[in-house]
Amino acid sequence: MESSGAVLVQELEERLRAKSRKVLLSDGLWARYMRGEVLPQGARGSGAATLIERIEAIYPGTAAFFHSPLWELMDFNKVLGPHELKSMYLRLGKRTWARFVSNYKSASTEAVAAARYWKIRHSREELLGHLRELTGLEGLSACLIEARLGYLRQEESAFMDSMLEGRRLMREVAHSSPFATPKMQSALLLIEGLWIAHVRQQVLAAPRVREATHPVSELAKDWERDWAAMSRDHSDTLPKASRAAFERWREECAPFMPFR
Repeated sequence: MESSGAVLVQELEERLRAKSRKVLLSDGLWARYMRGEVLPQGARGSGAATLIERIEAIYPGTAAFFHSPLWELMDFNKVLGPHELKSMYLRLGKRTWARFVSNYKSASTEAVAAARYWKIRHSREELLGHLRELTGLEGLSACLIEARLGYLRQEESAFMDSMLEGRRLMREVAHSSPFATPKMQSALLLIEGLWIAHVRQQVLAAPRVREATHPVSELAKDWERDWAAMSRDHSDTLPKASRAAFERWREECAPFMPFR
């Protein structure tokens, strides 16, 4: 909707119909896409005939956003192994994945894709340096890949550092189009809360990390407190109806969320 300049769903559907005879939408269908009730035709495939690619021809750049690995990476209930995570890296730009994938200078993308051992081993300082250079949604995807790899290696610090850098990028993205609207801010805060719940499950539940003096434990608790304060402040700025919706969404996510 941001790419089209439309404010209402009905307005977007009308603009798409006016721009191309190849895009035919039933009334109300886009709203169902936005609610996640259905996926666009061709969402799991590729080719010029898919709805996603037909809309890409009208609004360039939208297909890359839809196909970003970020959405799958945020499904923390789904276990992804090294091969799947490498494949997700290679879906990002080379400037992003080259920091983390070995032999990228001397090998083609195809050779890297076929490699079984591909991850560059970094010290904690090196990893943090690379994570802090990342930007945008691609950087956010890379942070989640590194967090998952840290968990697979059973390294609490790598997992936590990557999640915290992901938080930094999420908050930077929140100030950019198309996310700088109250409704999108509400959604991003809820996503961040679910991230914290994942941190609780993977890190704070570990007996050796649960100790109050453990540095990773302190980082996680500081994040929880900061998120709770941001959520309260955001809720206070919303109109009555939007505040009620935000609080209702928080209640629905409550079993998975940190304290408020």
